[in-house]
Amino acid sequence: MAIANLRGISFFSMMVAGAVSFGANQASATNGMLPYCAGTAKCGMGGAGMALATDAVSTSVNPALAARMGDNVHVSVGWMGADVHATVRGGACSGGATAGANCGRGPQESDASNFLDGSFGINYRLSPEWGVNLAFFPVGGGATDWEHPRTGSVAGGLAKGGMDHTVTFRQFGLQPSMAYSPNNWSSYGVGVILSYADIKTDSLANDFSATNSGVAGHKDRMYGAGFQLGGVWDVGDIWSLAANYRSPVWYNRPNSYKNIFGGPLNSPAQAGVGVVMKVHPSTDLALDAKNVMWSDVRAIGDNPGERGGFGWKNVHVFSIGMQHRWDEDLTLRAGYNYGESPIDSEHVFANVLFPAVVEQHLTLGASYKFTDSLELGFSAYWAPKNTVEDAGTGDGFSQMGAGTTLEMEQWGSQLGLTYNF
Repeated sequence: MAIANLRGISFFSMMVAGAVSFGANQASATNGMLPYCAGTAKCGMGGAGMALATDAVSTSVNPALAARMGDNVHVSVGWMGADVHATVRGGACSGGATAGANCGRGPQESDASNFLDGSFGINYRLSPEWGVNLAFFPVGGGATDWEHPRTGSVAGGLAKGGMDHTVTFRQFGLQPSMAYSPNNWSSYGVGVILSYADIKTDSLANDFSATNSGVAGHKDRMYGAGFQLGGVWDVGDIWSLAANYRSPVWYNRPNSYKNIFGGPLNSPAQAGVGVVMKVHPSTDLALDAKNVMWSDVRAIGDNPGERGGFGWKNVHVFSIGMQHRWDEDLTLRAGYNYGESPIDSEHVFANVLFPAVVEQHLTLGASYKFTDSLELGFSAYWAPKNTVEDAGTGDGFSQMGAGTTLEMEQWGSQLGLTYNF
C-alpha cells in the first residue's frame, strides 16, 4: 500500500509541476480582481462550499477543511475568456487632442481576452485528529490591452499603441496549512499564504515625460505573505456551519510605478461565513457570504483624499451551490455567484486599465470516479455582460472622463483530476 501511495504521489507531482507552469500565465478577474473559486468542485458550485470538503484545494477558502477529508491530490487546469469594451469620453477634451481623456476613438475592445488558469492541492491526514495541506492557487489579477491610450499623452501620442493603454497584473499563492479536529463535529485550521506577484504597464499617471518612458513596460516583481483562520461545526446530521478570515496578503510596493499606486498592491482582507445543508442523502446545498475589504488597500481603495485614485469600495459576495450524487460514480453540480463591482460611477475613467465590472456568475460542473482512487472533474461558468458609466461627478479624473463606459463579459472552464491515496 505504501509503495502504491508513493507511485500515485509521484505521478501527480508531475501533474502539479505542469499546473504551476500552466498557471504561470494566469491573469483573470472575476469578483473584482479575485477568482470566484479554486478547484473544479467549488467552481462548479459558484464558489460556495466554505463548510464542504471536496478536494485538496478546498483549503484555499477554509484551512479547517484539511481535517475533514482524506489523503488526496487535486490538480486543475483551465481557460478563461473575456470580452471587454471601453468607450472613453470626457468634457475636458477638445477634438481628442489634449492631455486629458483620449476622446474620439469610439468603442475599443481589449486584445487581452484569453487567459490560462490552474491550481493544485495535496492533503494528508497525520491522524484522525490532524490534517496537513499544501495548496497552490491564483490570488488575483487582471489584464487589458487597448488599441488606443486612455489619455492624450504628449510622449505617447493619440495613435495606436502609445502609452497608458495596457497592464498585466498577476498574483499567485502557496498555502501550507494545518487543521485539528478535537471531536467528530468540529474542526479548526490555520494557513500561511506565501505569494508572488508581478505587474507590467505603460501607464505613468500624469507624467509621460521622456525621463519616465523607459520605465513603461517594465515588469515589477513583488513578494507577500498573509494568513487564514477557519472553523467548521456540524449541527446535527443535516447542517454544517463555517467561518473564515483571510488577512490581506501584504506585498512590498512596486518600485517602478510609485507615481501610479499610493502604496503596495495588497490583496484585500476577506471575512466570511458558510452553511451546508444535506437536503437529501445524496444532495448538498451550500451557501456562502463574505465581505471583501477593497477600501483598505491603499493602492486602489476608496481614499477620498487622493486625487485620481482608483476608488475601489468594499463589496459583499454571495454564492449558492448544489451537488447531487447521481450514483456511486457521477456527481452533478450547479451554482450562482454574485458580487457587486467595486468600481462605482465616479471612478470608471480611472479604471479603464482595471475594468473589473462583472457581477454575476452562472456555473455548472460534474465529476466521475473511474476507480476508487481516480476522479475526473469538470466545471464551466458564464458571467453575463455588465456595463458601468462614469457620471463625471467625482474627482478630477472623473470630471475629465465623464461619460466613459466599461463593459465586460466572461466565460471559462476547467478540468481537474483528484487522486485518493
